[in-house]
Amino acid sequence: MPSSVVCVDASFILRLLIGGPGEEKAAEVWKEWEGTQIIAPGLIFYEIGNALHRLVLHGTLSPKGAEEFMNTALNLGIKTYHEDWLFPTAMQLARKLKLPAVYDAYYLALAQATNTELWTADLKLYKKARKAVPLIKTL
Repeated sequence: MPSSVVCVDASFILRLLIGGPGEEKAAEVWKEWEGTQIIAPGLIFYEIGNALHRLVLHGTLSPKGAEEFMNTALNLGIKTYHEDWLFPTAMQLARKLKLPAVYDAYYLALAQATNTELWTADLKLYKKARKAVPLIKTL
């Protein structure tokens, strides 16, 4: 049984898998989380798949590379939540924080509901949400 729980968003997992600013920190905290239950809303894998697809379209990643990264993401052991009770809170948070889309608010809602840290590589989200959701952390 995990001793603790942490929530991650797609940007964190993408940073862990394909690199970019903060990749060392992402790898460091991931290693520290051994034995920790990693959670996310079910949409995490759709967002990761979409980001990988965009990299393929831009020619920065091969289709085979995208497939390999997606398979790795799917096998990280992330427990996903598809619960309807996230919807109202996510919608409220998206409005309150003036987010351009509701996707990020699902991660915030899950972190709030489970009283867990939310780790993101998205600095814009972090800056908008840190007062409303103090458990948000960034690389």
